[in-house]
Amino acid sequence: MPRYSSIDEVIASYPQRFNPAKAEGVYDTVQMTLSGEGGGHYMLHVHDGQVDVAEGTADDPTLT
Repeated sequence: MPRYSSIDEVIASYPQRFNPAKAEGVYDTVQMTLSGEGGGHYMLHVHDGQVDVAEGTADDPTLT
């Protein structure tokens, strides 16, 4: 398992570690609110085998 030096590196790695075959037909938004040093608000939009990651807050997340 890779070692990361910051949460930004972890978040940036999500698209490369994402398994599109397991997300076929999935349409969800995950809201992550991370506290502590380097924390922040992040959204993962999973849509039919694809994932988009962005900073910020989702209006109506499926999972928090």
